[in-house]
Amino acid sequence: MKSRISDSDIAVGQAMADVATIGLLHQRNTNEQTILSEQLQTALHRRILVEQAKGALAALANVSVAEAFTALRAHARSNNMTLTDVAAAVIDGTITKDILVTA
Repeated sequence: MKSRISDSDIAVGQAMADVATIGLLHQRNTNEQTILSEQLQTALHRRILVEQAKGALAALANVSVAEAFTALRAHARSNNMTLTDVAAAVIDGTITKDILVTA
């Protein structure tokens, strides 16, 4: 004897599947928002670091901020480094103005 699933059981099953789907979609959206927030925070931190290095180098080498940025970028390119790594090295004193700015 075959038992048939009632219409009300099917409706309950569908409702449970819908709730589970909504929960999964919500979790995925939350994860994506967290990742985006972390990426934006990292980008902001890197930007701040570069701006600080530009200002420090400009003051130390008595050059314009634009010239300081050009020196940072040129050093990064010629040494296969990221601009952020060069900026951090300027801030911590690992790379000095003498290395970056030539008269």
